[in-house]
Amino acid sequence: MKYALITTTINIPYNLEAYCKDIAAYCPNQVEIIVAGDKKTPVEIEDFLENLQIKYDIEISYLAPEDQEKMYPEYSGFLGWNTIQRRNIAML
Repeated sequence: MKYALITTTINIPYNLEAYCKDIAAYCPNQVEIIVAGDKKTPVEIEDFLENLQIKYDIEISYLAPEDQEKMYPEYSGFLGWNTIQRRNIAML
């Protein structure tokens, strides 16, 4: 069985590194991380997540605001921006 850790952020999620370390040590290949970005999320997040993915060999997906609007336009507008409800896009 595979699990997903889902979050949204308007910051660089530095705390994800501790999760990645534990995932790699205790349940490799069983957890995927999905991060839904927001309008305030810094562009550096993509490099940060890519580095974590390489360092810990964990599947990490980043949903940029543009991707969210393309994938789920009817929900994206409904959920609004700069709210924790953005994580619902990652669940979809």
